[in-house]
Amino acid sequence: FEIAMVDLQWKIFWSKAAYAAIVFSPVLYFNYTWNYTADKLPLRSRLLYIFPLFVLIIVWTNDYHQLFWKSFTAVRWHDLQLVIYEHAFPIYLINVIYAYLLLLAGSLKFILSVFRYPDYYRNQIGYMLFFITLPWLASALYNLDFSFLKYIDFTPVGLCLGSLVAYRGALRSELFTIQPLARDLLTDLITDGILVVNQEGLIRDYNKALPSYFENTDLKVNSRLTDIIQDGKVVNRILESHDRTEIELHAGRFDLQLSVSPL
Repeated sequence: FEIAMVDLQWKIFWSKAAYAAIVFSPVLYFNYTWNYTADKLPLRSRLLYIFPLFVLIIVWTNDYHQLFWKSFTAVRWHDLQLVIYEHAFPIYLINVIYAYLLLLAGSLKFILSVFRYPDYYRNQIGYMLFFITLPWLASALYNLDFSFLKYIDFTPVGLCLGSLVAYRGALRSELFTIQPLARDLLTDLITDGILVVNQEGLIRDYNKALPSYFENTDLKVNSRLTDIIQDGKVVNRILESHDRTEIELHAGRFDLQLSVSPL
C-alpha cells in the first residue's frame, strides 16, 4: 500500500500500519518455537509483548515527539515516488536488536530440536526456518542501506512470501497440526510400540520400540500403514476407529494386541 500511494502523508500512514505486524512477529515466532518443541518458556511469555507494544505506540504517535523517525524525505526512484525515513536512536536500534535476538533464539531452538525428532518433523522445521529467513533478510538489507533497499523496507513483503511458504508447509507436512508434542522423548522410553497414523493411512511417527515388532517391513515416516500390516480388515478397523479399540494381530513371530486410540 505504501508504494502505491502518491501522497506523502498516506505513505507514512501505511508505514505506521505495517509496524503492527513488524514489531509483534518476532515475539510470536519465538513463542511458537518453544510451544512447538514442547519446552516450557524460561519466563512469562506475555512479558515479551511489552516492548513491542511500547514501540508500536511510539511509532503511531511519532508526529508528537519524533522518537522513532526524525524526518521523512520524498524521493523519486525511476517511476516510483518513495520516502526516505531518517530513524531516531536509540529506540529504533533497540527495537531492531530486540527483534533479531528473538528471531535468533527461536531459530536456534528449531535447529537444536532437529536432532531430537524424526525426519518428518525436520521437514516442518525446515519450512519454518525458510519462512522466517525471508523477512529477516529483507530487514537486514534495509537496515544496512543496501543499494535501492534503503528506499523500500521489504520486510512486510518478506512476511507475506514467508507466509506462502508456511502455507505450503501446512499442506505438505501438516505444519500446524502435528507437532513433536505428539511424541515427546518419553515415548522412546516405553517398551511397548507406539505408532501415529493419520486418517489417510500414512505413518506420521513411531517410537524406538515399534520396529522390533515389525521385522522385515518397510517401516518409515510417510510410508503407508499397509506396508507393515498386510491384513486389510485390520487396517480398515484402525483407520475407522472413533473410540478406543482393541485389535488382535499376527505379525511374523509375534501375536500382537493393538490398542487403537484416536487423537
